[in-house]
Amino acid sequence: MRTNRSARADHGPRFSRTFGRRGWAGFAAVLPAALTLSGQAAAAADPAPTPAAGCGVTLTTSVTLTEDLVCADRALLIGANDITIDLNGHTIRGPGTGTGISADYFRDVSWTNITVKNGKIEGFPTAIYYANVTGGAVTNVQAGGQIRLEAVKDLTISGSYRRCVLGSFHSWHGRVTIDHCTLHGVTRNLESATTVKNSRLISGQLRFNQSDNSTIVDNVLDDYPVSMGTESRGNVFRNNVFKNADIAFETGGAIRPNTIEGNTFKDNSIGITGYLFSENITGNRFIGNRTAGIYLGDYAQGPNTITGNTFTRNGHDPSGLTDRQGNPVRGGIHISPRQPPASLTITGNTGRHNAGYFIYAPPGTATDGGGNKGRPCGPEPSAVTCR
Repeated sequence: MRTNRSARADHGPRFSRTFGRRGWAGFAAVLPAALTLSGQAAAAADPAPTPAAGCGVTLTTSVTLTEDLVCADRALLIGANDITIDLNGHTIRGPGTGTGISADYFRDVSWTNITVKNGKIEGFPTAIYYANVTGGAVTNVQAGGQIRLEAVKDLTISGSYRRCVLGSFHSWHGRVTIDHCTLHGVTRNLESATTVKNSRLISGQLRFNQSDNSTIVDNVLDDYPVSMGTESRGNVFRNNVFKNADIAFETGGAIRPNTIEGNTFKDNSIGITGYLFSENITGNRFIGNRTAGIYLGDYAQGPNTITGNTFTRNGHDPSGLTDRQGNPVRGGIHISPRQPPASLTITGNTGRHNAGYFIYAPPGTATDGGGNKGRPCGPEPSAVTCR
């Protein structure tokens, strides 16, 4: 590892620097130069990696790796503002415990403008752990473990699908943007506003609890269902593809509706389901969902809308699910009878080649906004007229 300042080369390429901050006791730490092995040294080296002496140090200046860094516990700790850790194509590797890069050691200190870029962090349950950090970036980092953020604001995680890879992501009380990345595992947001865009989310789950004003746009969520917890309000899901899940999108109650607009839900069992439903579902495409495009099994807090969506070939391989009254759930839209009546308007939707009902809405479950095209609608009598 080298700093962005010149380092002495006494007795080989190493340097020693005292790291300190006003109010802390100063201490000295020796970092390895982490240079790529020369031919002779490489030939003599043991093929098994050995722990590096620089692990566990607190950084007060930017650094660049010149070879892999292998650590037995914590690798690198942030101890100043305006720090860049350039992995330079290398890997920080752990033993299966500990944390790769930490900015949480001094919990009463807030850091700004921390950047990690261009490499891998693996072998740690938590690859990056930030608390009280504002600004900075994580760019083209493949994180085998969790990225865990507490009270982190204005951080951007970005790169390309192959070079920005997150094992999982947890944000508490934060404001973060994820752009052009691949996400696996669980992405959890608690009281956070998270933007995820232009990304691939594969084999995991996207969870929101008491989180407002998140924006999820232009992504592909493949076996990556969304769970919207109670009191998650004003979130926007637009131009995404949700596919290959059991339930692609499950939503709970919200005082202020969330917007689900212009997405494609295909090849799931159910596209959208809701309890304490409070959403606006507009201009989406529901294609080939085995049980139903939309199933609302509980009452809605209003006003809510299902408007201008298309439903094609849904309900052809139903799971056997029934609603509260024992009616089979199958087709385009299925609204379960519930008291008190739901405050829901169904307007201008189109159905083609759905099995079962295009719209199943017993009296009192919805308001007919007109313009729904496709058959059949039911039961008889029905809250909605189709033509």
